[in-house]
This record gives sequence, C-alpha cells and structure tokens, in this order.
Amino acid sequence: SEETFDRASLLETIFQQQTRFLAILALDGTVLEVNDFCLQFTKVSRQWVIGKKFWNTPWCNPLVTTQKLVQREIYNAIRNETVIRGESEYAIADGTVRYGSYAITPLRANQRITHLLIEGEDIT
Repeated sequence: SEETFDRASLLETIFQQQTRFLAILALDGTVLEVNDFCLQFTKVSRQWVIGKKFWNTPWCNPLVTTQKLVQREIYNAIRNETVIRGESEYAIADGTVRYGSYAITPLRANQRITHLLIEGEDIT
C-alpha cells in the first residue's frame, strides 16, 4: 500500500536536511526556526537562537558591523519586498570569525509578507 503523503513532515525534512544555513524569522527579526545543519556547523545550540533577534544571536552578536548590516538588510527586504543578497562576517560558537554569503527572502501569504527566510553558506 502507498504511504500517506504527509506534506508538513516532508517540508520539515527538506528544511532540516538542507546543506546550507536556514532560518525563519518573524518580521521583527525574531528567530522562529533554524535548521539542524546551521546549528551543527556553527556549534550553536537551538536555545541560544530561538526567540532572539537574529542580530543578537551568537552568529552576529560579537560583530557590531554584522549586527548593523543584518538589521538594515532585514528592514530593506521587508520595505522593498525583494530578496536581499550579500556577504558578511559571522561568528561560530567559539567566537571564530568566518565569512558567509546570505539571501534574505520575504515570505508571503495572502499578498502580504508574513515571515523572512534567511539562507546562508560559509564561503570562508
């Protein structure tokens, strides 16, 4: 017999198994979800990031220029209703500074932006 198609479970699996950093944010910048690959690569635990503003996570917090950049880019993605791409420094759990590329994508439901998707890759 055919296995029942569970869309939510499939989407969760896809999100968690991506080999790039993924985070879903509320429009105020609060981290709602982050994928396992990101947490494992950066050695940051889930409780350090969920519920925090993205710019206050261990990835951005030690780097003032990165914090300001991320805040501005999140604002621009929402204001301009467009994908914002760039590169910046970020930190892993032990404070080591690395370099990454990112894309901030506004997610829409019923013609309005409801969340943001941040995708990142290490390019150090």
